[in-house]
Amino acid sequence: MRFFATMGMAALSLTAFSTAAIVINEVRTDMSGSDTDEYIELKGMPGESLAGLTLLIIGDGTGTASGTTPATKSGAVEFVWQFGKADVIGSNGFLVLRKATMVTPIDPGATQVTILPDVATGVFENGQNSTVLLVSGFSGTNTTNGVVPTADGQDLDTDDDGTLDVTPWAAIVDSMVVKQSPGSAPDASNVWWYSANVCGPFISRSTQTTTTGGLLAFWGFNDNALPGGGNGYLAGRFPLSAESGDQAATAVVDIGGGLLQDTITNSAGDTVYQWLQSFGGTTTNALAGVASGGSLAIQGGTGATASGGGNNGSHVEFRLSMAGLSGLEVTWAAQRTSTGFNSTQVSYSTDGTTFTDFGDPITYATGFSLRGVDFGTLLDDAADVRIRLTMTGATASTGNNRLDNVQVLSSPTEETVIVTNYGSPFHCIRNADGTWSQGGAAPAAGLDTPGAENAVIPTYVCGDEGAGDCNAPHANGGCADECCCEEVCSADPFCCDVAWDSFCVTAAADCSGSTDCGGSGCVADLNGDGSVDGIDLGVMLGNWGPGGETDLNQDGSVDGVDLGILLGGWGACAG
Repeated sequence: MRFFATMGMAALSLTAFSTAAIVINEVRTDMSGSDTDEYIELKGMPGESLAGLTLLIIGDGTGTASGTTPATKSGAVEFVWQFGKADVIGSNGFLVLRKATMVTPIDPGATQVTILPDVATGVFENGQNSTVLLVSGFSGTNTTNGVVPTADGQDLDTDDDGTLDVTPWAAIVDSMVVKQSPGSAPDASNVWWYSANVCGPFISRSTQTTTTGGLLAFWGFNDNALPGGGNGYLAGRFPLSAESGDQAATAVVDIGGGLLQDTITNSAGDTVYQWLQSFGGTTTNALAGVASGGSLAIQGGTGATASGGGNNGSHVEFRLSMAGLSGLEVTWAAQRTSTGFNSTQVSYSTDGTTFTDFGDPITYATGFSLRGVDFGTLLDDAADVRIRLTMTGATASTGNNRLDNVQVLSSPTEETVIVTNYGSPFHCIRNADGTWSQGGAAPAAGLDTPGAENAVIPTYVCGDEGAGDCNAPHANGGCADECCCEEVCSADPFCCDVAWDSFCVTAAADCSGSTDCGGSGCVADLNGDGSVDGIDLGVMLGNWGPGGETDLNQDGSVDGVDLGILLGGWGACAG
C-alpha cells in the first residue's frame, strides 16, 4: 500500500480507453537460472491492441541503498517491454509474452510475443521481490525492449524506502508482486515491492538440528590493558560479560564483599580497582587458541591478617541460566601465593539472594592447576543460577589468588526443529477475484495451460474429499480425514494454512489408531492402564444405561453393543 499512497489518485486512474480491461493474468519466473518456460500472460478483449502500453519489472540495483531499511538498492527498472500496434489480444482473450526457448505448449488461440534478444538466464528478475507493472504513456529513460542493457535501469525509488519517487507513466493499468520476503518489509538482503497485489511468499520447511549446552560461558581474562599502560581492571569493568559460549551475550562474572569495590587512581591517571590485578595467566583449561595472557588476581587487601580482614570473605560470582539445560559443571585454573587465600568455598543460588554451600572448601597450589565442581542435576532448568567462589585465609595485603580460563559447561543436548524457508514463487496465477495464488513448478501440470483461462485453485477445509490423503504430502492445506486434520492443524497451523508437507504427514501418523479420530486403538481400555480387563468391565457396568460415559459406539447408550466391543478387545492393548 505504500506505493499507492504516494502516487495519488491521478496516477492510479486507468486510461480512458479500453485497456482498462487488460490485466496481468499469470507470471512464470525462473528459479533455476536456466528455465525455458518463463512467460507473462495478459488477459483482455479479443483483438484489442496493446499499443501505448509498457510492461515493466522493478527489482534491485547495484550499489548501496540510500535508505536505511534494506541494504540492497531498491526500485531499479530490470525489464522493459513496449507493445506496438501489432500486439493484440488473441482470439481467446490472451497474449503471452514469452522467452523464445519456451517448450510448454501455448494455447493456439493466444497471441504470442517473443522476447528478443533471448537470454540463457532468467529474464523476469528472479530470486528477489519484484514488481510487475503494466502502464500506459511510459516516458522513462529505459526504452529498449528486453532486459535493461545497462548495469542499472532507471531508479524509481531514489531513497529506497518502499515508495516510488519517480513515476514515468500516465497511468497504471495493472500491477502485481512476485514476493519472496515474509512480513511487511524486506530484510537487509532483499528489496522493496510496489503493489498490494501479492503472489507469495513461497514457503517451504526443512529441519535443522541444533545443539544447546556444552560450553555456556568462558572467561580468559586476557583483555585487561589499561589506557595509561600496563594491565589491570578499570573501575566499573564488573560485571564482566563472558567472552564466548552459548550465553556469551547474557552470562557475567561479578565481584563482591570485602574491599573488592575499592578504587584508586594509579600513576598513569587510570581509575582502577585497588585489590584486583591482572597478573600473568596460564593456558591450563584454556580454549583452543587462547593465549596465557592475564588472569583475575584477587589480593588480600589492607588489614588482612591470619584471623581475617580486608578481602577475606569476598567472592567472585558467575551468573547464567540453566533454563532447558542440565548437568552444570564449572572448571577453572587457579594458583595462590603463600599469603593468599588458602580456602575457597563454592556456593550456589537460584534466587539471587539465598546461597547454599556446595561441597568442601577448595584449596589451591602455588602453581596453576585445574579445579572444578560438578553440580550434577541439582541446578537443572533453573533460570537464574549464581555460583560463588568465596575466599578466606589471606594473611597479607598483597597475597593473592589468580583465577583463569573459567569454563561453565552443561550437558550438550540436540534438538531438531522445523525451519521455515522463504523463496520467490515461480508460478503465480490470478484468481477470479483478483487475488493471486501460487501454482506448481510446471505450468501444465494439471493447473493451467499458458495462454488460456487459469485453473481454479481449490481451497479446502478439513474433511473435504478432495483435500488429499493425510498420509501423503500435497500442495494444498488440509486433508480428507477431518478429525486427524483438525488434530494436526491445531498443533501446526501451517498444515492447513499453507500446505500439507512431510512434517504434517509425520504428525498425522499419530492419528492412526487414535480413538479420538475413530481409529481401531484400544477403545475399551477405559482406565488407560494398557489392557482391557475386569477393571474396565466394572467401569462399563457402573455406567450402564442411556447417556453413559462409556458409550463406545457413540449411539447414546451403554448397552450390549458396547459390552461386545469391550469383550472383543479383551487383553493387552496392541502397541
